[in-house]
Amino acid sequence: MLKNEGSVLLCLLVSVTMSWMALGCSGCATGQKRGEQLKQLFAELKGAQEQQKLEELMKALKMTVPTTAEEIKVLGQEMEGQAYAQAQELMSKVTDKTLVPAMLEVYVNKLTQVRRWSDKDLQGMTEAEVRETHKKLGNAEVLITVFGELKDPRTIAALKEALDYELLRYQASTALGQIGDEKTLDELMQRVGKEKDINVASFGDKALTKIVNEINDPNTSPQRRGALTQQIPASTKPETVAVLKDLALNSPYDKVRDRAGLALVNSAVLDGKIADPEFMVKWVEMAKDRYWGVTTMRIHWDPSYAPIVIKILREDSSFATRGEAANALGVNKVAEAVPALEQALLDDDGGVRSSAWGALESILGHEKFIEECENKYNSAKYIHPKDRHLFPDLFPQTKNK
Repeated sequence: MLKNEGSVLLCLLVSVTMSWMALGCSGCATGQKRGEQLKQLFAELKGAQEQQKLEELMKALKMTVPTTAEEIKVLGQEMEGQAYAQAQELMSKVTDKTLVPAMLEVYVNKLTQVRRWSDKDLQGMTEAEVRETHKKLGNAEVLITVFGELKDPRTIAALKEALDYELLRYQASTALGQIGDEKTLDELMQRVGKEKDINVASFGDKALTKIVNEINDPNTSPQRRGALTQQIPASTKPETVAVLKDLALNSPYDKVRDRAGLALVNSAVLDGKIADPEFMVKWVEMAKDRYWGVTTMRIHWDPSYAPIVIKILREDSSFATRGEAANALGVNKVAEAVPALEQALLDDDGGVRSSAWGALESILGHEKFIEECENKYNSAKYIHPKDRHLFPDLFPQTKNK
């Protein structure tokens, strides 16, 4: 570890220790007892021989929620042992902000064990080294995740330290976004595009305003605009949705239109009111990647979607999108789509063909579908050459192939 890194972490450790001591000793006896009980539980888990005993101990751990600093300390110790996964799980349950000083002390210790690994470093490790590395990363990650969920400003400095570690950077910047400090956002905005895995989208609407201003600035370089485009966040607030719709439909940059629309449809999967039918049709028509737009249409169907989804089934270059279009038409029983679905039975992609068969059965009903299979679809006109071996009676030449 570099000298200045050690100094920063040491200062942080002294700071959080003093904060912890400042809490006083109210409830110390209770905390000490709970800590001892948790330590004993882990000790019994390590020594358990019988399956029934092991299951009882695991159940007891799952029911445990840490509420004292002493328990946090025990978990920090157990993260180094064989039961580290169970210790991580318990640490992830913390919801009490009074435990932040104790958690920060554990965090500083765990971060000192993480080296500046990259994905390339992992590729060159032995299996045992990879397991140990993931263990150390996991110990830091679980604490980072909890800090984000607690939204406690006292953790900002500690989370910023993790930004210098490539394999922790995304989690740390996401947690910082959950806290939502404006100064931190400005600092992270400067790092977007310069460092891998910086995530400012987690700042939500605060980030969107800054991102849009830069994207629309004609002096912004194409490289910087591209990096910012990937950070456009989803939103459910009406005023922000309006901004995203404007970007999705009117931006002169196709990648910005695609990303803004994708941000909207991601939210619309959960709340169909966010992406109204008029917007959806316009955006899907111009989008380059229309898969998630079709998925949103499938979930929140409107009759006005039928023409564009049928067109996508017939013409889209992506087999995944064509297959999703077939699914959307089948789930929503769009009768006018039958001719297009019959044409899709001859699609070059097997997944699309399978989706088309399923959609036809859904629209026609099982009995009518069986009747059509016997009287109409049992010919080369509707059965793709790659599927004919499934029908040896109809295509004898495919037998034994």
